[in-house]
Amino acid sequence: MFDDFVTVDPLKFHGTLVFAWMESINKKLYQTTHPLVVNLPKGLEKVKYADGDMSIADGKLNVVSGFMFDGASGVAIDGVANMLAALIHDCLCHAMSKKAKGLSWKLCDYVYRVVCRAQCAGFCRSWAHYIGLRGFGWVWRIFTVLLIMMVL
Repeated sequence: MFDDFVTVDPLKFHGTLVFAWMESINKKLYQTTHPLVVNLPKGLEKVKYADGDMSIADGKLNVVSGFMFDGASGVAIDGVANMLAALIHDCLCHAMSKKAKGLSWKLCDYVYRVVCRAQCAGFCRSWAHYIGLRGFGWVWRIFTVLLIMMVL
């Protein structure tokens, strides 16, 4: 069973191989094609979170096959350099929104930038993404909360 899992080190460049682990559902929705075990950067060893689609424990992010995520949010263009970072960021933000201990929005955004750089995004591009996340992420969170309140 565990032979099906793909172990990923996001701090090593994977190039287009990343697209073998993900597929596009539509223009801005993706899903994983394999169950992934992602070794998270240092500082996340104590984070613990679990639900049906993903879990975080012992510095590893486990994502089931078929996990859906929206890629890089906003005006960012999805590509080789940021798809893995977007998957990790979406998982960390999901855990953060469910009150996982040891996470903060700033740390989630920082991990996105670090993974983008490791996946060969340029210095300016990775910083532009980071500044976008830090500067406008709160707008998205407020919008989501308001939308949920309107639905309930």
